[in-house]
Amino acid sequence: MCDGDDDGDGVADGVDNCPFIANSDQADADSDSAGDVCDDDDDADGIADGADNCPLVANSDQINTDSDMQGNVCDGDDDGDGVIDATDNCPLVSNGNQADLDSDELGNACDEDDDGDSVADSQDNCPLVSNSDQTDADDNDIGDVCDTDSDGDGLVDGVDNCPLVSNADQTDTDSNDLGNACDSDDDGDGVQDATDNCPLLVNTDQVDTDADGSGNACDNDDDGDAVDDITDNCPLVTNSDQQDTDANGAGDACSDDSDGDGVTPDEDDNCPFVANPSQTDTDRDGAGNSCDADDDADGVDDGPDNCPLITNFDQADTDKDDAGNACDTDDDGDGVADAADNCPLAANPQQSDADVDGIGDVCDTSDGTSTAAVPVPHISLPALLLMALLIGVVGGREVFATRRRSI
Repeated sequence: MCDGDDDGDGVADGVDNCPFIANSDQADADSDSAGDVCDDDDDADGIADGADNCPLVANSDQINTDSDMQGNVCDGDDDGDGVIDATDNCPLVSNGNQADLDSDELGNACDEDDDGDSVADSQDNCPLVSNSDQTDADDNDIGDVCDTDSDGDGLVDGVDNCPLVSNADQTDTDSNDLGNACDSDDDGDGVQDATDNCPLLVNTDQVDTDADGSGNACDNDDDGDAVDDITDNCPLVTNSDQQDTDANGAGDACSDDSDGDGVTPDEDDNCPFVANPSQTDTDRDGAGNSCDADDDADGVDDGPDNCPLITNFDQADTDKDDAGNACDTDDDGDGVADAADNCPLAANPQQSDADVDGIGDVCDTSDGTSTAAVPVPHISLPALLLMALLIGVVGGREVFATRRRSI
């Protein structure tokens, strides 16, 4: 009762905050006038020191992130990742590697936007790769920038010739390492597919003979005549009838010599569709005999004409042998050629000539011995007019030809 320093700590009992327990430092964490050594709750946080994970630092919540028996408020490494809180970019989340993708001094482990693209990781289809546009070609919820198969065609982007357009077949017509599915010029002919009339076949000239919108290079019927080019004898000239007069495999429509007679071009051939290398044209009407229905232009078709190559409007045939007198060497059929016959129009095989005047008795009226009337051919007025017209035409052509030769 007479000791002024009961605990002998050098602090008089009157000022000693723990007069019965030595505490010369007089530590009083909670400044409650009760020294820590004799205070059951040094930090006055309502948690007895024996149960308090930070007995000298108030922390009534007792938060202890790393569960190391030391509360965060007094723990130098709250998350227990080996990085002290002062330098830890995620002091409350363990991240020993301190990864910080967007270099914002906030570690990925505790950063809500790891790639710094302004899209929260929870919404970001590529949380570790910046892609604010969130493009996702194959709609698989993985952004293209971090999707190894952006188009979802089963081919990784590194080997896919159209990484953003699905094309499992990898068709690349022009072999330019850009698949057709994403190539604006599939055949590489310099003409964009949108306007190319053969987008898959090279045709820089864009020739389209039948103007059907499909270029010749990819059109099975270039001339549009309904005959496939492979069998068309004029693939670039319309000729649905496939006429080929000379049977040389080239249709008349595209041949310079349709009849194959060696006379070219057809415009100069007087029978372009009937072979006639000689170009014979008896009546000189521009149509060769080979294709002229009336070779002698006497108004009688060659078929019934008894002299098809000699004009004979009257068709006189004294001996009725179907050869007209105009082209018959024995008009009377008496076996004596007209040139030697003393009666060429009256049959007299004996050639009797009593007065020896060169005119046979059968047709001689001067000596009174004639036994047959000399036949006089009958020529109708229309026939005479046609004959005169023909002579005029032929004569005119001869004059014109003579003048040309003289120029």
